[in-house]
This record gives sequence, structure tokens and C-alpha cells, in this order.
Amino acid sequence: MTLAIAEPQPAVRVRDAQMTFGAVRALRGVSLDLLPGEVHSLVGANGAGKSTLAKTISGAIRPQAGTIEIRGHASEKGSIAEHRALGVAALYQETTIVPGMSAAANALLGRWRKRWFLVDRAATRRAFLEHCAELGIEIDPDVPGGTLSVAQQRMLEIIRALDARHEILLMDEPTASLGPEDREHFYRVVRDLVAGGVAVLYISHDLPEVLRLSDRVSVMREGQLVETRPVAGWDETRLVQAMLGRQPRRADGTVRAQSPEIALVVRDLALPGRLEDIGFALHRGEILGIAGLVGAGRTEILRSLAGLEGAATGRIALADGVERDLPRSVRHALELGIAMTPEDRRRHGIVPWQSGESNVTMADLDRLSDKGIVKRGERAAAARTVATEIGLPEEMLARPATTLSGGNQQKLVVGRWVQRPPAVLLLDEPTIGVDIGAKAEMLGFVRKLSERGISTIVVSAEWEELIDTCDRILVLARGRLVGELTRGEATEDRILRMVFAVMEEA
Repeated sequence: MTLAIAEPQPAVRVRDAQMTFGAVRALRGVSLDLLPGEVHSLVGANGAGKSTLAKTISGAIRPQAGTIEIRGHASEKGSIAEHRALGVAALYQETTIVPGMSAAANALLGRWRKRWFLVDRAATRRAFLEHCAELGIEIDPDVPGGTLSVAQQRMLEIIRALDARHEILLMDEPTASLGPEDREHFYRVVRDLVAGGVAVLYISHDLPEVLRLSDRVSVMREGQLVETRPVAGWDETRLVQAMLGRQPRRADGTVRAQSPEIALVVRDLALPGRLEDIGFALHRGEILGIAGLVGAGRTEILRSLAGLEGAATGRIALADGVERDLPRSVRHALELGIAMTPEDRRRHGIVPWQSGESNVTMADLDRLSDKGIVKRGERAAAARTVATEIGLPEEMLARPATTLSGGNQQKLVVGRWVQRPPAVLLLDEPTIGVDIGAKAEMLGFVRKLSERGISTIVVSAEWEELIDTCDRILVLARGRLVGELTRGEATEDRILRMVFAVMEEA
């Protein structure tokens, strides 16, 4: 007599989930099982429905049709509190940090250590530092959460989820802002959780990461779950084909001739405690990358040049050759021809409740207005021109920016400089949280701007993108420039060796 081996009871069972936002069908009858002790990854293009599905499981939204069971219990109210009580914790693409609260208090939000009825600050602080040691990171427990980088804020959220020790963990692009070293720590923590029986639903656009970390992978397209396989049944080519039905465009690997014209020279740039003696030149039409680990000072360089760091010191010279102090405001930087797109597009890049049309033309309102009144016809025509340039579907222009996918929001942020082109464009993580197809479009658009003579500085945690796209890469470690690589010289291994050589010296 042969005994049948019982299948494990799913930690989460979704059946025929359906969700519509206006005219957009975000979920079209999706069914999925998430098992205890597995990493089950969801991949798909922006707008495929991945985040919507995760939010139905977390209780953030309630599906209009279908059922959800969590550890054998049917979801009744479909609320975050109900699902959390059933053992679900979630990390979303946008961070959920209280800016004025300390790092330790943010990381243990809702789980502060107490003595009698009072918060035990010392015990909360100790618990936070223990989690930091577990993850191999260093964050001052007393610093306000709002002053930390997006990558550091993400680490606070990871600690928050780990501290709760929930049995079901939903992760939406959790490593998007992490450098290679921090990712390695994070992967180890995830595998330890899974080994202890935790079920992890993992959403990522990083396909090598998905293939490395997952036990099973499901592909979503246009609100439908089109295929699920064990990870051994996938490779990058199959995933891309399943996600898009086509091959993505790849960056041209040829080395371009460099213009002799100088667009920007930076000398003696410093920011107390974060940057020291930074200097470099940027040529007209050049794409210059800045690589480094989290906390190296990459974003601080861009913010200093964009007039956002009042404590920064140093000198710059533009195409006119005149040496001057750093700009002291965003307006001053724009007057000099320097524009920046921020890392956190949702907080600092878009006006969420305004239309795509308003967002994509806001940098050019002087030209599109008459005596302070916007000329609507001209603004609409300008927006359509930009949409064509950046590959944004024209119907997205009428929708509030907050309803668009991350990739389309990013197109609004970068696209607004099409008709008011700066001399120098600073791009901080331009493809963060963007799917593989939209990444290729975005990087192709950066190349197009370069061909028009716009000089670009790109900061990205995705070193592969820098290697494929940039003409040169500056390597940053501990607030100092430690090397420079041309496009033909740059490899991830060489960047890592440069960074780790400095880390070992410290």
C-alpha cells in the first residue's frame, strides 16, 4: 500500500481575484498559492498587477471579486489589521517612514520595548542595534528617519518586518536601493527566514536576483497570472519572453567619441561627514555614472550640485569657463542649467493628484503661459510631444500621476526636461522599481538626450546599467572618489575591487 504524501497547506490561497481601477483592469481572475518555507517571486512589466495582488494579500485593498485565505482562514473584512493578525507583514515599493521619529523607533514601530506601561527607550535601542548587526549594517539609532537615504529607510522597514517574525512576508522591490554588499546580507536573512518556515512573496524587476533567491516564480502580464514554474524551469530569456512577449532593447556596447567641450567642472566638493575633496569634469553630451555602495555619498554629490545641500562647499565651472560657488537653491541651479530628478519620485518627483499632462510640463510653464494663465491647448500639445518622445501612452496624460505605474511616473519626471533641456541633467536612480522593458526605454531616452548635447550624471545601484549605458564611471567609497573607469574598462568586479580596497584600509 502506497501512502500519498500530503501537499503542504498553503500559507496564502488566492482564487479568481479581480480588481478594477477606473478603466484599468488591474487583476483579471488571478489565482495563486504561497507555501510555507518558500520564496515565491512575482515578475512582470510595470502595470502587470504584481503590487495590486500583493496589496490584496496584505489587506491594503479588498478585491472586488474572488477569495483570499490566509493560513486556512478566509479573509472577511479585507483589512490590513485583519491580515496582520493572521500573520501577514508587507514591505511596499514606497517607504513608510515617520520623518521626525528616530531610526530605532521607526524600525520597531508598533513593537517598542516596554517596561510596565512605558516605552523602554534603551531596550528598544538595543533591539534595533541587534537587528542592524544581524543585517551587517550601521545606522545611528537616534538619527531622525527622514534624514536617512531611501536605501537606509528601506533597511528600517526590513528590520520592522523581521522583528515582527510574521509567518507570511510580502516584499515589493525590497532591494531596489541596496548596493551589492547590502543585498548579500539581505539575501542571507531571507533564506534564514524561509528555512524557519516563513512564506515569502517576492516582487522584483531584478531577474538575476529572482532566479537566485526564488523557489518558484510566477509571471504576470496585463493583470493575469500567465505561468508558474519552479525556479529551475526558468532562465532570464524565458522570463523576459513570458513577461513581454518580445525581447527588450539592449544598450549599444560601442565606445563613443568624447566631445572636447566641457559642460561642468567640479572642484573641492565637500559635505561635512559625507563627502571629501570631490573633483571631476563632465564633457558635453557625456553620460557619467557614479557607482558605490549605499552610504558612499552618491546622492549627496547630485544634491550638492542641484542646490539642495546648504552645508556643501566647493566650486564649479560651466561651459562659460567661469568658476563660481555651488548653487544655493534649486532655482539657482536651474538658472545655471543644472536640473535633477530625485531618487524618490513619489515623494519628490511628481505631484500625485495632478494629471500626467500637468506633471510632464511643469518645468516649462513660463513658455506655456500668458500673464500667469496656462495656455491649455499649447500645454496639451507639448505634453503629447513629450509622451511620444519618452514612450508614454498618450491616454496616461489625462490620469492622475499617482494612478500610474512606477515606470510611467518615472517617464513623467525625466520627460519634463525634454522641452526645457538643461545643460546638465542629474539622474538619481532613474530606473528604480522599473520593469525591464521600461528600463530599456528609459536608458535609450538618456542616450537620446546625450546625442542632443545634454550632459548627464547618473547614480544607480544597478552597476550593470551603468556599465552598459555610461561613457565613464566614477567609483565612490566612504565619501571619496577612488577610481575612474571608461566604458571599455568597467566591470562589476573591477568596481567592487576598488570599493573593497578602500573598505579594507579603513
